[in-house]
Amino acid sequence: MKRLGALALIVMVASLFAAAPAFAAAFNVTSNFGVRVNEKGPCEQIGSITLAPDDAVGPPPDVWGPNVVITVELLAGATICDEVNEQLTTPGGVPYRVLALVGDDFFTVINEGGVPITTQIRIGDVIAGDSPICFNLENTPYNSTDPNLQLVQVSYRDNESNTYSGDTAVATVKPQAHDIEVCDKDDVEDSICGEDNLSCLQDYDPKTGLPQIPICDPGASPTQDQDVVECGDDFSTVRICMTLSDEANVFGGRDYGFDLSIDKDGVGIRDVQVCDRFGACTDIPEGALTRYDEDGDVISVPAPPADLDDMVDTKSVAFVAALQPLTNYVTFTVAYDSCVATPGNLEAELAVNLDPCGDSFSTLSALTVARLITCGDDGMGPVTEFQWVFSYSPIPDNNPWWAGVAVTNLTNSSIDVDLLAYEADGDLFSASVSIPPKNCIPVLVRDINWDAEDNDQTFGDEEFWMVASCPSPFTGLFFFGDSAAGVGMGYIPFLINDSVLSVAPPD
Repeated sequence: MKRLGALALIVMVASLFAAAPAFAAAFNVTSNFGVRVNEKGPCEQIGSITLAPDDAVGPPPDVWGPNVVITVELLAGATICDEVNEQLTTPGGVPYRVLALVGDDFFTVINEGGVPITTQIRIGDVIAGDSPICFNLENTPYNSTDPNLQLVQVSYRDNESNTYSGDTAVATVKPQAHDIEVCDKDDVEDSICGEDNLSCLQDYDPKTGLPQIPICDPGASPTQDQDVVECGDDFSTVRICMTLSDEANVFGGRDYGFDLSIDKDGVGIRDVQVCDRFGACTDIPEGALTRYDEDGDVISVPAPPADLDDMVDTKSVAFVAALQPLTNYVTFTVAYDSCVATPGNLEAELAVNLDPCGDSFSTLSALTVARLITCGDDGMGPVTEFQWVFSYSPIPDNNPWWAGVAVTNLTNSSIDVDLLAYEADGDLFSASVSIPPKNCIPVLVRDINWDAEDNDQTFGDEEFWMVASCPSPFTGLFFFGDSAAGVGMGYIPFLINDSVLSVAPPD
């Protein structure tokens, strides 16, 4: 019996030793959940994740054996929005693969080295670019106001039932707070240009607050300072500026991809720079700019450019630049062909995407960023080239009477037509309507967004007459009628100019 008992003991001890390698290993997880992501963002880059053996549990030391698959589960409805399939190496030189497929609610890390991994594994370093991981948060409950839902969560498991403890959050949700606007004069002259930068001094339209780009008609004798005084290629030194605000402080110094485009015949993008709120500006070198013409074809430009032809043809540019916290500025100068460019608005669109995930925001519609004006006798503008007077309207809100106006754009570029309405009691209202190229916009006057220029805040309670103004060619029609009687009529306005009559805008 003693011999059988001793044999049983030996078998028990041996089985324990044989089973020891099957005991679950333990690993520590550390993640950078201080990385800010946008609430409901369609593709947001999470913070880096570090997995490391928990040596405190030992001996023997915890390791990931060959072919171990670590699965990171995305919680609360998050999914992968950017594919990753990349082999990395540990500090000890063992290769491992990070695999993430678009649409999945998990991603994996696989030991491909054929030997155990005894050191840490790192995933998704925001700065170093170690296989960044991107989450789609559109269908998640994560939000910036609920303390219980402000952290983006994951969980960990592997195919050997090892245990993982530590951080489960990988990012912090912040509100969508990006905005793109036209810079005001103070931003350009103080924050960007500085008091001593004379090249940034420029004229602004007193009514719109936009920078003015003086051009001259072909064959005219220009009085502004230009390198080329006859019809031909020339460029403006006007600093055109767009503000990128980030109230939630998501930017954080990371690289973003930019797509900047303008819409104006005979005008192109010459150069670009990105500035932070302290006035520190980075010029985008020519070699880092991808230029496109109006057809979307790439323009090959030597650095430095041999001439301005390619600049004038450049309708859009793509580049990469870092965005600093809170507020940034994208500025550019333009080149133009004085034989082609006409007075009117210069419109720009900007799209910004986090590289590589694509946290994107853009202008909701084209922004008017500058005005091209003709040269006056003193070299300063602007000269109103087209003013149409609409001489009479009945009370537009006096049911059953109604009134409307149609404005027709005769150019190949979008225009803004300024309206001034003078009511019978002396009240004055102003408005602006945007007209696409070669298009006509009919609208009831009561539906126009009128701004009161005096104390009367009610438009449409008096008969009125109206002036429509724009530096680009346009025409119009006024119409009104009695809906009860089923009658209507219309008339064509008459054209005035500075040599005959000028209706000045309100002070």
